[in-house]
Amino acid sequence: MTGYDPTAYREYFEREFTYLAGFRRNTHRYARRTALHDPATGASVTYAELGALVDRLATGLADAGVQPGDTVVYQLFNGPEFAQLYLATQACGAVGSPVNFRLAAGETAFVLDEGRPAAFVYDTALTDQVTAALERSEHRPALIAAVGDGGRCPARCPSPTCTPPPRVRWPAPSRPGRRPPGCTPPAPPACPRASR
Repeated sequence: MTGYDPTAYREYFEREFTYLAGFRRNTHRYARRTALHDPATGASVTYAELGALVDRLATGLADAGVQPGDTVVYQLFNGPEFAQLYLATQACGAVGSPVNFRLAAGETAFVLDEGRPAAFVYDTALTDQVTAALERSEHRPALIAAVGDGGRCPARCPSPTCTPPPRVRWPAPSRPGRRPPGCTPPAPPACPRASR
């Protein structure tokens, strides 16, 4: 009796059977079906549209210097931007590291210092908290991007003559009448730990 050799199955499964590969299949197989619906605004995007948005965002991350294997920390609300960045980090080969938007500034600073990400993306509704976190952290990501319509944090600069990092514009869906994904969702209730 011969034994089962799982080598071929394991090689395929470990390299080709990823969440991103499944998503890519759906961008063609279900191209016209709704992939993402934002109940806060009523906006929806199809799988094909979401695939295009993810590719544009992944290209933007790579153009901004994010390399395969780099960590991208993001502190976003549970909205379309979160899903897009989740997929875009995989598409550009980066390691996505979502953190809870309810973390206190000191906790976010700890995440930045320990993870040493190449990029940090946050929602502008969290600008005060993120500003405090960046002031407390020793590590400063090379790319700090703001999502939303609010103000961005004044990033800590290595010299008094440098300027804060640019605000990254989130890619907008191509269909008219849709909300650009950069709009800020309603702010969550204040967390009592955030003032500590």
